[in-house]
Amino acid sequence: MTMAAPGVQIGLLAAGIGSMALYLFWLFIFLRLVRPALASALGRLLGTPIHEQGRGQWAVQGSSSTGCATSLMDIVILLGGVLGPLLLVSCIFFTIFGP
Repeated sequence: MTMAAPGVQIGLLAAGIGSMALYLFWLFIFLRLVRPALASALGRLLGTPIHEQGRGQWAVQGSSSTGCATSLMDIVILLGGVLGPLLLVSCIFFTIFGP
């Protein structure tokens, strides 16, 4: 196995640090702005107010089926918002650079 030139190694390190910083910025934006907006839109769709309670869990006033549907959508939104960017970037890098 051959070692990359020091300039290339520093460039890859900088790209990794930059990617991590962008990901943390995305998480901040997602959890503070995007997810509450999606909760509001879902509440309008279901016809019931949804608000964040406790440790980031959504609370709904209504029937148990509405609560189950809201919890399921919260899980889907969280998985898509948190893991989606990582999967997208990984697929792009594997496509460009190979395994």
